[in-house]
Amino acid sequence: MVAPRVVAALFACLLPAAPVAAQDARFDETIEVRVINVDAVVTGQNGVPVRGLAAKEFELLVDGQTVPIAYFAAMEDGVVARAGPSATDAQDQVDAGRTTKPFLALVWDQRAFRPKDASRVLGGVIDRLPALIEATRGIMVARQSRTLGIEQSFTSDGELIRAAIDRLDDQTAVSFARGERGLLLSSLARAPGPEDANSTDEMRLIEEQANRFLNQINLQALQERQEALGGLAQLRQMVNLLATLPGRKSVLYLGGGIQTRPAEALYRVWWDKYRTIASRLRVPSFGSQTNLTDVTSGFVALTREANRQRVAFYVHDVSGVEASAASVEHSSLEAIGFAAQESIDQQHNLLGLATSTGGLGNLHLTTVDPLIEALLRDLRSYYSLGFAMTDAIPEQGKIEVRVRGTGLRVRHFDRFDDTRGAGDLERAAMSTLLTNEGTNPLGVSVEVGAFERQRGGTYVVPLLITVPISHLTLLPEADRHVGRLTVVVMARSADGELSPPATGEVPIEIANAELLAAMGRLAGYRLRMEISPGEQTVAIGLKDEVARTLSTLNLVLQPGQGP
Repeated sequence: MVAPRVVAALFACLLPAAPVAAQDARFDETIEVRVINVDAVVTGQNGVPVRGLAAKEFELLVDGQTVPIAYFAAMEDGVVARAGPSATDAQDQVDAGRTTKPFLALVWDQRAFRPKDASRVLGGVIDRLPALIEATRGIMVARQSRTLGIEQSFTSDGELIRAAIDRLDDQTAVSFARGERGLLLSSLARAPGPEDANSTDEMRLIEEQANRFLNQINLQALQERQEALGGLAQLRQMVNLLATLPGRKSVLYLGGGIQTRPAEALYRVWWDKYRTIASRLRVPSFGSQTNLTDVTSGFVALTREANRQRVAFYVHDVSGVEASAASVEHSSLEAIGFAAQESIDQQHNLLGLATSTGGLGNLHLTTVDPLIEALLRDLRSYYSLGFAMTDAIPEQGKIEVRVRGTGLRVRHFDRFDDTRGAGDLERAAMSTLLTNEGTNPLGVSVEVGAFERQRGGTYVVPLLITVPISHLTLLPEADRHVGRLTVVVMARSADGELSPPATGEVPIEIANAELLAAMGRLAGYRLRMEISPGEQTVAIGLKDEVARTLSTLNLVLQPGQGP
C-alpha cells in the first residue's frame, strides 16, 4: 500500500462564482484573552478520586508564583458538576450540568509484544471496553510499526472498537533493530580483552577486533536511533491528532520502554572491555560515542507537546528487565547487568512521560487491569482550572497545583506552552481525519477531477480547492488589497496509514479598482495527489492568515468510482 501523497501543487487562481453582495470592510478593535486550562486529578492516599472540592480549595502556581484561577470546573461522571471562579456563586453555574467526556486513544506498539503477551494485554482491554466506552466521548485505536496507523477512528461503537483491537492481535511484530543486538552483545561479552594478550601480535589482533566491534555497534546504534526517532515522531503525531479535540484527552499506550540513548548497553560493554586501548582507537570517553546518537531532545519535545495539547499518557510496559536479560542469555554477568540497566532507564523514560503529563504508569506487571481501573477513575473524576495569560506571565513555564487537605495528592501536567506555532492548521486537518467533524466557516469547496492510473498501480487525482473571496479578510496595501491563505492536505489510506501533511500558501492580491467585482469570485488552489487503490479519506484544511480563521473538511476518494 502506497501512502497517499501530494505530488504537485500547481497554481493559485481567481475563478468566477455566483454573485455575492459586497459588504463594507469593518475593522473593530478586539481584545483577546487567552486562558490556559490545567486538568488536575485529586486522590486520597488510597488512589481513590476525591470529589466535591471547590475552587477556593485550590492554589495554582506558574513558575512558583500564585496566579488567579480564572476558570474552575469539577468533572464528575462526564458532567460538569460545578463551574465558575467560585463553586458557591449561583451566577457562575452556567456550565453546570453540561455533558463533557474525555477522548481516549489506544496506541499499540506492535514491535514490543510477543504473541502470548499481546493476547493477554489486549484481552484485558477488551474485558473493560464497555466501561471505557461509557466513560469517554469516543475511542480511537492506533498501532505503531514503521508508521503510525489508525485501525479505527473515534467512535463509541463497541463492535467496531473490538474488531480493531482484534486486528492488533494479528499484527504483532518484532523490532528489527532490537532483535539484532542480542547476538552482538553476546559476541562482544565473550571476546578476549587486552588483559588476555600474551604478545604484541595478539594485542594487535585484539585492537583490530575492538575496532570491528565498534563499527558494528555504531551501525547498530544508528539503526536503533532511527527506530527511536520514528517512535517518538509517531507519538508526537498522535498528540497532534488529538490537539484540536475539545477538553481532556488521554492516551492508553501499550508497548515497551522509550529509548533515548540507542545502543547504550553495547557501548558500555565495549568501553568496559577495551577502555585501556580506547584512546588508540580514537575513542576519548564512553560519552563521546553515546552522545552522537542521543535522542533525548525528541523525548523532551514529545512531553512538552503533550502538555501543550492537554494529552495525558497512561502507559503499560511489557518489555521489562526479563526481556533484556533473556536476549543476552549467553553473555557475561556484566553484559546482562548493563542490558538490565538500559531497560530500567527506558522504563523510567516511559514512566516520566506519564507523570509529566498527569497520567500513570504500569511497570513490571503482567496484567493491564490496574492501569485501566486507574484510568477509568481519572476519566470519571477530575478538575479543570484555568488561568488567564497576561504580560506578567511567560509564554512557557512550570505548573504546580496545590489543594488544601490532609493526605491529598494532585496529578497534572507539569509545564505549559502558549507559543503560537504554525501547526494549528495541520492539527485541525489531522483531527478532522479521525473524527469527521470538520468546521467550514470559510465556505471551502473541493472539485475532484478524473483519476489517472499510473504504471505502478497507483492513481493521480487532481483537486481544485476554492473559497469565496467575500469570506476572506483582505488588508489595504497601496493600490491593492492583499490576503494570504494556507492550505494543508493529508490523507488516510484504507489500511489506516497516514500521509505526511502537504502544505502550501496562496497569496491573494486584488487591485482596488477590481475589489467590488472580486467579491463575487473564488480563490482557487489546484493540486494533484498520488494515492493507492482502495478507499482513501482526504482531509483538507484552509486558513485565512489575516483573520486566523480555519476551515477543515473531509472527502472520500475511491479510484475508479469517483469521489
